[in-house]
Amino acid sequence: RFAAIGLRNVSPVPSHHARLLTTVRSDPDRLARRFAVQALALSQDPQIGVELAALRDEAPEVQRELFLAVARLGVPVPMERIRALYAEFPTLRQTVVESLGARSEAGVEDLIEAAIRDPSPGTRLAAATALAKRRRASGLDALRYALGDIDPSVRLEAIDAILARPDGPQAVPALVGALEDHRGWGELRRLHGALGTLTGYSVPDPVQSQQLTWARAIEAW
Repeated sequence: RFAAIGLRNVSPVPSHHARLLTTVRSDPDRLARRFAVQALALSQDPQIGVELAALRDEAPEVQRELFLAVARLGVPVPMERIRALYAEFPTLRQTVVESLGARSEAGVEDLIEAAIRDPSPGTRLAAATALAKRRRASGLDALRYALGDIDPSVRLEAIDAILARPDGPQAVPALVGALEDHRGWGELRRLHGALGTLTGYSVPDPVQSQQLTWARAIEAW
């Protein structure tokens, strides 16, 4: 374990690779396997990425590191494998979704849009961020849904994602509806700014310390 810790803090030389791979494949210590994967991710050797891509690990934290290492080493991960990882390792879902933003294969959008309803707020946040970069119409429906998320960071990210999309103006009614359920000054201000940008209309700015101005802004929208 200590050897793997040491090697993950430097770039391991080729003579270390075989031993590290053996550790990843067969060491009973899950921490040693995790550290060995992190070390191999620094190898800059695509062949190591191919070797790691063929492995699976029962420990979610090791499987997460395998996924990250393969991506870092430039080895494409098939969508079938990504879907399996998402289904099998709930703690890996945020990492999986974060990796999908720039991918265009069939099934990517479906997986991201499903993630907007995941139990984990981190996964939902990653999905909202990814949907800012997508162009499928159903992605906007998913962001409308996210405007009502219980987690404030997801709601705020959904507002920003809608603002970033070319079809964002179609969500103006949903943003106006979200004004009635805003949960604080920061969210109200974000909604107000997004509506001004998307519509081109000018509504007097609410003032943080004056809640009457909040009500007037909501009524104006």
